[in-house]
Amino acid sequence: PLKSLLEATVFGFMASFVLPFRAGEVARPWVLSRWEPVRFGAGVASIVVERIMDALVVVGILGLSVGHWDSPPEWLGAGARLLGVVGVVGLVAMILCYLFSGPFTRFGQRSVSVFFRGKLESKLHELVDEFFTGLKAIRTFGQLAVVVITSIVIWLELAVFYQVGLHAMGLDLPLWAGVTVMVLVALAVAVPGLPGFLGTFQFGCVGALALYAVGKEEALSYSIVMHVVQAVGIIGAGLWILKARGLSLKKAMVVED
Repeated sequence: PLKSLLEATVFGFMASFVLPFRAGEVARPWVLSRWEPVRFGAGVASIVVERIMDALVVVGILGLSVGHWDSPPEWLGAGARLLGVVGVVGLVAMILCYLFSGPFTRFGQRSVSVFFRGKLESKLHELVDEFFTGLKAIRTFGQLAVVVITSIVIWLELAVFYQVGLHAMGLDLPLWAGVTVMVLVALAVAVPGLPGFLGTFQFGCVGALALYAVGKEEALSYSIVMHVVQAVGIIGAGLWILKARGLSLKKAMVVED
């Protein structure tokens, strides 16, 4: 049901805000597998597909943004190239896994057997099978088009959020500034780090606004306000979902016999 998918997604975002190393990426498919008859491995596969699409969309928007910047920093070019390589490699791997899921599944299971034995080996074999089955969830070009278009819309919606924040704080910048902030923040927070993307979020905002000659102090203030707004909204929504389900963060993640 859409309700469960939405709640699991919001819970995953909340987990990334309160736990380190982007733990929400694992928390989202995990809680969904506890709440609905969705296998954990298939849920992880959906996250992989989502992240590949995100990388390709962000790189595409970045390509459109370059013409609006006077002197982009060197780290931006390096980060964009890295993200582009990850996206393309991920896309090629996803296509190969889609076309040759049987051989890839057998290879993954044999690799597991080299290092594990017994009950854990059996569980990991199931996980590998679920993962490669999940990668084949998109079965038509129509479904693929919906995923791509939805990804673009979501990222542009985030750009609007940043642009509204700029206007609210009295920063009179071009309309493309919100897109710039969105792209650079996305590149910065792609690196696993502290809970809530603390530090990396600020780095992305300050770097983006520097392209529009906004001072570090003012850019840092903007980044803190926007970060707090996101954190309050996402954590608040996540806690509300847990309360509605009669759960705590610990109970939502617990393994039941």
